[in-house]
This record gives sequence, C-alpha cells and structure tokens, in this order.
Amino acid sequence: MEIRALTPELAEDFFAFFDHRAFADNPYWKGCYCTFFHRPDRLPEDEVKHRPTRKEQAGSLIREGVLQGYLAYGDEGRVIGWCNANRKTAFARLKSLDPVEENVLAIVCFVIDPACRRRGIARALLARVILDAPSLGCRWVEAYPSARAKSESGQYHGPLALFEAHGFRKLPGRKGVVRKELALTLDS
Repeated sequence: MEIRALTPELAEDFFAFFDHRAFADNPYWKGCYCTFFHRPDRLPEDEVKHRPTRKEQAGSLIREGVLQGYLAYGDEGRVIGWCNANRKTAFARLKSLDPVEENVLAIVCFVIDPACRRRGIARALLARVILDAPSLGCRWVEAYPSARAKSESGQYHGPLALFEAHGFRKLPGRKGVVRKELALTLDS
C-alpha cells in the first residue's frame, strides 16, 4: 500500500474512488465527496439556489488546496482508502463549534473501499497524518469518533479504539472529541 497526500494532480484518482468504490455498500452517501465539513451550517437563500454540486465543490476545493487529506493506493494502483485531514481552521463547520486553534490538524473522515476493509488501511492513513502533522506546523491532531455508530459506514469519523491505539485521549469537556499532542521537534 502506498499513501499519497491529495494534490490537484491526484484529483482524478480521488473522483474515481468516490464515483465507483467508496460507497459501494452505502449508495445513500455516494455524492458526499467529503465536502460536508467545508459547507457552512446555513447559507442565505439566494446562495442556496446557486450553490455548486458537491462534486463541483470538491473539485474547486482540491484545486484551491483546501480539501486536503490522504489517498491509500492498493497493489493494483487504484485508491482503496481516503482520510480527510486538514487544519481545523479549514473546516467551516468546525469553526462554528468552538474557538479554532491554528495549530490543530483535524481528521473528519475515513472512507475505505468496502472490499478492502479490515486490512489496516485506516490505521496506515492515521499514522501518516500523525507523521506529517508537525511539518505542517501542527501541535495536535484531533478527531471526532462517534460512540453511537451502529454500522461500518457510521464509523466514518474512525472508531474510538483506532485513535486510542495511537495515543489519542478524550478532550475534557468535549464529548466525542479526541486529541493527540505531538512531540515538538527542532523544526516545528
């Protein structure tokens, strides 16, 4: 497996994954393109009428470098997993929750090809996020696992056990938020 940071050059791979494999077992979510956290809670009525589709929005966000994360490629060279990870300040919906710190990398979503689940793909993606976060100037990595998820697709934030295995701790006073403090290096 190879993990690559999403760039505009990899947008075609991202869309092929979301269009054909990401939600093979959950067609209801097929059109998400991982844009939910980039959309504000409410829009003025005149903007709602002219809002781009989620796929169009994802394309724009990728070109602008706002939709960031990691693609996991399998042996056949196609994408088998995705992790949406970016500075917390990049997510419109997270900004509305609380004061947003600049040096927090937020993980809002994992999507794993249903045919490839339970092979450690999410674990590998998370390890890469943690590895790269200090070079992005981040001191913490934060995630939002759902304790109520009743299905694999409902675990799209990642299961709590995954984060705990990587040293994340529950954030006091914040239900459903886990955070890992990263070791400071001379470069960060």
